[in-house]
Amino acid sequence: MDLHKAWAFLSGLVGSIGDALPPSPPRGWPDRARPEDLVAQPRRVVKVNASQNFAFRTNFVRSYRYTPATFLPLFLYESFHPLYKGANFYFLVIAILQTVSEISNTNGFPTMLGPILIILIVDGVMAVLEDVEKHEADRIANGSLTSVLQSDGTWGEPIPWMDVQVGDIIRVKNREISPADLLILAVAEPDPAHVSGLCYIETKSLDGETNLKMRQACKATLRGSLAEIRQLEATVELEHPNANMHSMDAVLNIAGGPSKFEKGDKPVAYDSVMLRGVTLRNTEWLAGLVLNTGSDTKIIMSSTERTFKQSRMEKMVNKQLIWIVALLIFVCTIAALGNVIANLREVEDHWYLYPDEVFFANSTRPIFPTLGEGEGVGTDELRDQGVNFVIMFFYYFLLFANFIPISLYVSMAIMKSGQAYFMQQDLQMYHAETDSPCQVKNMKLNEQLGQVSHIFSDKTGTLTCNVMDFRKCIIGGVQYGRGTTAIGEASASVTGKVIPDEDLEANEVGEDVGIPHVAFWDPKIWRALRGDSKGGAKHAERIENFFRVLSLCHTVTPEKDDAGGITYSASSPDDEALVYGAKYFGFYFCQRTDGAALIKVGDRLGERFAAEYIRKGGLGRKYRNSPGNVLPKEDLTHDESYELLEILEFNSTRKRMSVIVKHKESGKIWLFSKGADSVMKERLKCFETRDAQDMQEYYTTDRQLQELAEEGLRTLLVGGKSMTEAEYKAWDAKFLSASANLDQIKLRKEGHPNEIDRLMDEIEHGLELFGATAIEDRLQDEVPETIAILMKAGIKIWVLTGDKEETAINIGRACRLIKKEMELIVINEKRIEETDGSFADILTEQADDIQARLDKWHQQHDRLMRSPRHAGAFASQSKEPDEEDGEGFSHMSQARVRSRFSRNTSGELVDEEGISLRSTPEDRPSTGSRMRAASRRALQSIAATRPTFALVVDGMSLSRGLQSEEDKDKLLRLSLLCDSVVACRVSPKQKQQIVKMVQDGDSDVQSLAIGDGANDVAMIKGAHVGVGISGQEGMQAVNNSDYAIAQFKFLRRLLMVQGRYNYRRMAKAVLYIFYKNLLFTMTNFWMAFWNLMSGQKYLIEASVQLYNVFFTGVPVLLFGIWDRDVKDTSAISIPALYTPCIHNEHFNTFLFWRWIFEAILQSLIISYLPLGLLHSGDADADGNITTLWEYGAAIITLVVWTANVKIFMHQNSWTWWQFALWWLTLSTWWITGFAFEELSRQGDKKKQRAGGDQK
Repeated sequence: MDLHKAWAFLSGLVGSIGDALPPSPPRGWPDRARPEDLVAQPRRVVKVNASQNFAFRTNFVRSYRYTPATFLPLFLYESFHPLYKGANFYFLVIAILQTVSEISNTNGFPTMLGPILIILIVDGVMAVLEDVEKHEADRIANGSLTSVLQSDGTWGEPIPWMDVQVGDIIRVKNREISPADLLILAVAEPDPAHVSGLCYIETKSLDGETNLKMRQACKATLRGSLAEIRQLEATVELEHPNANMHSMDAVLNIAGGPSKFEKGDKPVAYDSVMLRGVTLRNTEWLAGLVLNTGSDTKIIMSSTERTFKQSRMEKMVNKQLIWIVALLIFVCTIAALGNVIANLREVEDHWYLYPDEVFFANSTRPIFPTLGEGEGVGTDELRDQGVNFVIMFFYYFLLFANFIPISLYVSMAIMKSGQAYFMQQDLQMYHAETDSPCQVKNMKLNEQLGQVSHIFSDKTGTLTCNVMDFRKCIIGGVQYGRGTTAIGEASASVTGKVIPDEDLEANEVGEDVGIPHVAFWDPKIWRALRGDSKGGAKHAERIENFFRVLSLCHTVTPEKDDAGGITYSASSPDDEALVYGAKYFGFYFCQRTDGAALIKVGDRLGERFAAEYIRKGGLGRKYRNSPGNVLPKEDLTHDESYELLEILEFNSTRKRMSVIVKHKESGKIWLFSKGADSVMKERLKCFETRDAQDMQEYYTTDRQLQELAEEGLRTLLVGGKSMTEAEYKAWDAKFLSASANLDQIKLRKEGHPNEIDRLMDEIEHGLELFGATAIEDRLQDEVPETIAILMKAGIKIWVLTGDKEETAINIGRACRLIKKEMELIVINEKRIEETDGSFADILTEQADDIQARLDKWHQQHDRLMRSPRHAGAFASQSKEPDEEDGEGFSHMSQARVRSRFSRNTSGELVDEEGISLRSTPEDRPSTGSRMRAASRRALQSIAATRPTFALVVDGMSLSRGLQSEEDKDKLLRLSLLCDSVVACRVSPKQKQQIVKMVQDGDSDVQSLAIGDGANDVAMIKGAHVGVGISGQEGMQAVNNSDYAIAQFKFLRRLLMVQGRYNYRRMAKAVLYIFYKNLLFTMTNFWMAFWNLMSGQKYLIEASVQLYNVFFTGVPVLLFGIWDRDVKDTSAISIPALYTPCIHNEHFNTFLFWRWIFEAILQSLIISYLPLGLLHSGDADADGNITTLWEYGAAIITLVVWTANVKIFMHQNSWTWWQFALWWLTLSTWWITGFAFEELSRQGDKKKQRAGGDQK
C-alpha cells in the first residue's frame, strides 16, 4: 500500500489527523460514543459550498483484512487465539512443552509443529486467496474516477473516489456507480423547458432488485443551474451514519444564494438520496452533494459480519472435548502416580534402573533413593517423588496429547466443503427458469439441516409465487370477478361446497386476457360501466373512480420498452398488479414527470377482449392474440393529468398508502387511499356519519371480503375524499413543518408518537368507501406435497403471515398444513373479548385440554401395544393407508375394511399385500411374514388415531403473549402441543420474537426460518438455520441466509436428503475420529504397566506423526463426503428416516462414550495380545529375542488394521476408487515401516564403519 493510501486509511479511521476539528460522527459511534459527545453533536451537519466545521472520514474504503506487513502477526494471533481456535492453541502448548527436556518425549524436538504447520499453511493459503480478491476490489473502488463541481460551475478534472470529501458536489454519469451517499441536487433534463428532476437508479448491489427505481432531485434545488447551485449557501442536517438502507432523515436549510432558491428549512425526501453502490440508469448525469463517505456510507455500515452460528453437533463436540481433557488428566494422573509407586516399591527387583548418582538439578538428593530393608520413606524422599510426579504427569500429558484429535476440525472443514460442493451441484435443487442453484453460504451448518424440528416460514414469496394477479373486486357493495383459486378449491373440499362450472370456466378464460398480472373474467362489469346495471350512471361513476384510484395511488415507475409500449417497474408486486388491473379497465397509467402523473382514460382493453371472446363462441383459450394484448387505441382515450401534491407512504405499521393529487384541468384536490381493512375501517366516513345506506354498503363489502379471504385472496379497501384548496394548504403547512423537524423525525423512526404520523392520520379520515380489491398470489409448485412430507417426518411447521385470519386458515388448508382430521384452535382478539377469564387463563385451559387428550391417547396406545390381540382387532376396525389421501391415513368404511382385494396392473385379483389369489401356497409369504405385516398395520392404525391440533393465533394475541414471561410460557406450551401453527397479522418484529420464544423455551427445538424478503431477515438471522428464497423481493433474505434455494419445494430435498446425509456422515465421522485417536493413544497407557510406568515409547515417531494424516485420514474424509445409507428417493419417500435425526439418535452423549469405551477396550486387547504372543516365542539363531520396537510394530499394525476395518464396516456405499484408496491407506503403514527399517539399517552400517575406522 503506497503512502497516499496509507495516509488516507489512517485519517479515515480517526478523522482528519492534520487539523483540530472535532470528528463527525463522535468517536466510538455507533456503539461506544460518549453521551456528552452525542449531546454536543446530536446530528451530522454538512455545509454546502463552504468549509466544514467537522472532520469527516475519508472516502477510502477497506474490505481486506491483511497487508504484507500485518499478515503474519495478525494471522498467527487469530490462528492461536484460545477463544476462537482452541484446538490450535492446545497443540501449540503441546509443541512448546515438547521442548522442555525434563518432560519431553521427543528429545526436546517439537514434533507437533509439523501437523500445526500443515494446518496453518492450508488456512493461510485460503485466507490469502480470499484477501487478494478483496484487495483487488478495493483497488478498483478507491481508484475509480469522478468529477467535482468547480467554483465557476464547470466540472473539474477526474479524481479518484478515495479523494472525494463530504460537502463536495460530484457528478455521476449514466451507468456509473455512486461513490458516496449523495443528496441529488440536479439532473440532466431531457427537455429543459419542462424541468422534472427525475432520474432512475438500479439498486441491485444493495438489495438484489433489478427493476429500476425512480428518484427526484431535491425540490428546493432541482430548477437551479450548476453555476447557481455552486453559489448556494446552505447546510444539511441529517442523522449520524447508520445501517438503515431504507431511510435517511435530513433537512436542507437554505440561508442564501440565487433568488430562485427559497430560504428556510426544506425536508429532504428519501427519494432525493442516492446511496453508495447504486447505479444511475436512463439519465445522462446527476449532480449530488456528498453526505457520507467511506465507512460512514450505508452500504459499508450494513456490511456486517454474518451472525455466528454453531450446529448442535459442533456444540456437543465442544462439550465432550472438555470431558476428553478430563479423561486425559485422569489417565496422566494414574500413570504418573504409578511411576511414583514403582519408584518407591520396585527398587530391589530393578536395582539397575535406579543408580544412586542420578540427581535432580540443583538438588543433593538422588532421584531414585535406594530404600534399605525395613527402612521407611522419609520426608525428603516423598518431596523428591512429588517433583517426579509433576514431571511424569507432564511427560504423559505430552505422550497422550493425541487424546484430542488434531485433525478433527481440519477433517470436519474438508468434509463440509465437499458436502457443500455437491449440494450446490445438485440438479434436483436447480431452478432452470431463474438459473438458480442451491447456494451454501454457511457450510458449518450442513449437518444441522438434518436435525430441524421446527420450520418457521413466511408465506408471500415463500409458499406462494409472489406474482400477483388481479382477480376480483368489490365496488358499491357489488362483487365482480368469476372463478376461484387453488386455495378456494381446497377450502371447498373441506366444507363440501360445490364449485359451479361457470367458475371453473372463468378460471380458464381469466388466464387468457393477454395483460400481465390480470386474470379477471366477469362480463357484467362492462354492462355496469355502460350504466346498464341497477345503480345506473352513478354506479358507473363509482367504478371509474375506483379504478382511477388504482391508477394513481402507487409507487410504480413506467418504462418504455423496445416496441414503444409501457412496462411497469414496481418494488411492490401488489401495486404492479393493481396498476395493470386499472389499465385493463381503461385507466392507463403511462407517465410520471415534474411531480405529475398522466393517465389515459377510455379504451377498455378488457371489454374488447370480452367482446372478442363472446364473438368467437366462448373458446377463449384459442385467442391469446386478443385485443387484450395490444396497446390502448389512442383515438379511444383522453388524457387526465394530475399534480402529485403528497405521497403518504406505506409501511408495516401504517398498513396503508395515500396520495394527494390535484386534477390540473378542474383544480379539484383528491386524497386517494388504499390499505388493509383493519386500518381502513376506522377511517371511513360512514363510521363518523352513521349513514344507514353507507353502513349497509360497508357491512356488505365486509361480508364479501370474508368470502374472498376464504379463497386465499389478498384484499385491500379503497377509499378517497375531495378536499378544498384551503383545507389542503392548512394541513400541508403543518405537515411540511413536522417533516422538517429532526426531533419529530427521530421520534417517528424510534416508533414513538410524533406529529408526522398524527398529521397523516388526521388527513386520512372521513374517506368515502370506493370498494375493495382481491389479488391472487398462487402457491408455488409442490408446496402441499412438501409440507405434508415434512410433517410426516416429525417436523412442526409454523407459517407466519401478515394476511387476515380467514386467508391464513385457508392457505393452511390448501398447503396441507391444516388437515381435515386436525382440530382447529383459534386464539384471537374476538375470543379474548368474549371470554370472562384472562388471556393466560385461555391459554392454560386450552393447553390442559390438549394435554389431557394426548395423555389419554398415550394410555390407550400403551395398553394396545401390550396386548397384540387388542392391537390386531384395533387394526382391523380402524384405519388403513390411503395413497389417494396425501395426508396420511384416512378412515375407511366397514365395507372397505372387509373388502381387502383389488386388481393389479395385470388384472389379477390380489390381496392387500399384493399376493395373487392364483399363487400356490409355496409362493405366498409365511405365517410369520403375515403376522409382521399385520403388526405393522396395527402400529400404523394406532398412530393414526392420535389427536392432532392446529393453532391459529393473530398478531394482537401474540403481542399479549410476548409481553410478560408468564404469558410467553403459557403461549409456548400451547403452541408446542400443537402439530402446526399459523400466525396471522404478524409484523416482521413479531416473526423474530416468535422464533426466539420457541428456541429459548425448549432447548430441544432446532429451528429453521425460511423467507424471501427484507421483512424476513431478522427471523432468518435469529433461527438456528436460515434459508433464503431467491424470489421477487430482492436478495436481502438470501444475503443474510445460511442457505439459499429458488423454490420452497427444494426444502424437502435440502433437509431430507442432503441434510440427513450430512448429519449421519458427520456423526459417524466425528465419532470415528475420536475413536481412532483413543485407540492409538491408549496403547501407550496400557504398555506403561509393562515398563514400571516409566513412559517408555515403543512406537517410532514417524508412526505417531503419520497416523492421522496417512494411515487413517483418507477413508474418513471420503465417508464424510460421499457415504449414503439409502437412496435419495427412499430418503424422501420414507419420511420416518428423518425422525431419528431430529431426536439426535446418531450423535449423543451415550453413543459418544460408547465409541470411547470401545476404543479403550480394543486398545487394551491390541496392546496385550501381541505382547503375549511374541513374548512366548523362541529366540532366533543368534539368540536374539523380540525387541521393544518389534512389539511396537506389531501393535501399530493392529491399530491401523482395526481403525480402517472399523470405518469399512460403517461405510454403506462404495465405488471402486474408494475401495482402492482404502487399500492404499492400509498399505502406507507397511511402506512407512519398510522405509524406516531400511533407513535404520543404513544408519547402523554407517556406525559400524565409523567404529572400524576409529580402531
